[in-house]
Amino acid sequence: MAPIRARPSASITDKLGAPGTTNRPPSFTGREWHERIARALEERFPETAANEPELLAHHFGAAGLGLLACDYRMHAGDRAISRSAYTEAIAHFSAGLNIAETLLDAADHKCRHLDFLLKLGPALMVVHGMQSAEVEYAYRRAAEIGESLGDVTALYKAKWGLWLSANVRHKTALARDRANELVDLARRSNDGDLLLEAYHCGWSTAFYRGEVAATLDLGRIGVETYDVNRHRHLGHAFGGHDPGVCAHIMSAVSLELSSERELAKESIGRALALAEALGQPNSLARALHHSAMCYQLVTDREATFGAAQRVAALAEKFGLLPYRAGSLLLMAWASALGSGVAEAAQIIDSEIDKATAAGPLPQYYLGLAGEVLLAAGRSADGLALLDRAIAAIDEPGVGFYLPEIYRLRGKCLLALGRGNMDETLQAFAAARDIAIRQGAVIFERHAVASLGEITNIRTIG
Repeated sequence: MAPIRARPSASITDKLGAPGTTNRPPSFTGREWHERIARALEERFPETAANEPELLAHHFGAAGLGLLACDYRMHAGDRAISRSAYTEAIAHFSAGLNIAETLLDAADHKCRHLDFLLKLGPALMVVHGMQSAEVEYAYRRAAEIGESLGDVTALYKAKWGLWLSANVRHKTALARDRANELVDLARRSNDGDLLLEAYHCGWSTAFYRGEVAATLDLGRIGVETYDVNRHRHLGHAFGGHDPGVCAHIMSAVSLELSSERELAKESIGRALALAEALGQPNSLARALHHSAMCYQLVTDREATFGAAQRVAALAEKFGLLPYRAGSLLLMAWASALGSGVAEAAQIIDSEIDKATAAGPLPQYYLGLAGEVLLAAGRSADGLALLDRAIAAIDEPGVGFYLPEIYRLRGKCLLALGRGNMDETLQAFAAARDIAIRQGAVIFERHAVASLGEITNIRTIG
């Protein structure tokens, strides 16, 4: 990523007579000179002004013209986002916040502060992860300002950030309530784009809660409502990924859980095609990551590895750190066979804490990790990770992959000794019951098969 330039190039400043050059009229103050440079860039070098707005932001800021400096710093951040240069965007939006602090008019101060906070939130999510303290602070402060201004649209965006915070902290009941609140706010604003994004929050929350039918119902609304030309900007405005891509890929995972393999494949194909066409790395990473999850659910190790490997490459290229560790865990799970088990277990040991620290799927990663360690003969270590996943559940029986976590817990207990038979049976029964409530057909089948194994063991033994 090219460094952010704070001053115009030498050729331009020479032509304009920059401070410290012999061309500078001695009667000009430093502030006056910076304003002359900025105005001249606007009028005489429009291409530079358009392509390097941070230069004008610097000079207008040095001239004490804070509102214009904010405008150009915002433009610089938006340009960085359009190139998926999220770290650069964070620098621009943060600089804009600093400028907004200097504005004397109270209304300007609040409005500009709010604008930059709402742009900063999604960029921080991409770079630092959804669970970062910086993201929580940005949206909480934005909600306070939006409330005080009575700005329904801004308040919606800030509340969206607080919805996300609840989601990634696994407060899924709170996240569900906040998603419903977003639907109400969107309807009050009479903004169809915000309503689509509110439904986006709804199907995401349902998915993380493990509610298969609700995910499919809300995802269907997303698929039917989404228009690429109208809604492609929403990925940058909110969670860093496109709602159309998300609707297709979340539906795909839920279809896989419903044992609708062919329909799931079609949804995966649509998600990947849309993500590729959009050219948004974070949306493509999401589509690939969740397609890897689909393949993992049906034990297609080769496809899982291939999709996860592509995610890892995207994460490395574009600095998408939240996806990196998760993709490595999926690759470890996919290779945990035969001679590959030992290396897979090593990857689990090195990456599990990173994977569970970022994003809303820690229980899924802990489930994968527990299965790999079980395959590596480390049943006690696997059991510890699975119990860690269960302990973090906010509501009993609620959460994606929870039935499989209970089933794997039973597997680990059984591997540790037949003296654990009763507790194993309880774990398998819990897996079956939760899967039935969630509508996760393939997990129900896994649990029933495991219960059958116990019956066979008792019959033989």
